[in-house]
Amino acid sequence: PQRECYYLYYQIEGNGHFLQQIFCRGTTLPADVKTCLNSHLVYDDELGIHLHKGFRDHALRLVNDVQPLLRHPHNPRATVEVSGHSLGGAVAMIVAMILKKRGYNVERAMSIAGARFCAKDDVEIVNNDLLPLDALRIEDDLDCVPLFPPWASSAGDKLWLVNDSDGGPSPLT
Repeated sequence: PQRECYYLYYQIEGNGHFLQQIFCRGTTLPADVKTCLNSHLVYDDELGIHLHKGFRDHALRLVNDVQPLLRHPHNPRATVEVSGHSLGGAVAMIVAMILKKRGYNVERAMSIAGARFCAKDDVEIVNNDLLPLDALRIEDDLDCVPLFPPWASSAGDKLWLVNDSDGGPSPLT
């Protein structure tokens, strides 16, 4: 079976805090294009929302690979942060929701140029109940990936970089 590629970083601080960071890769393999195109929305029983099927399946494979490597979900000193780019940005948001639902202390989720991953009708549930409070998506106005698929939506706070007259990106405030 296909294994997912991710990076898992551990940091143990002097006070015993155990930070676990998961980095989800973007589109790299030809099979990833198929994942992106498998974009119909399916109901996910665990989360109770509709998700992009390809991204959901990718996220579940990644969670199944990484979960045995994480500290126990109810360890008060262990926290999780998840981030990703492009395909990995959408997957990172779903991974964060799954781990949070399973009892892990997910403190942060970040998507950089991530595609849309959930049903428009479910965004409020995603933002209020499933994602951590610190959930950020970073998008550039010249990048088309965050606009697809058009029948889905993104979630989390948005930092939007817009092209200025000098040709470089600048944050929109």
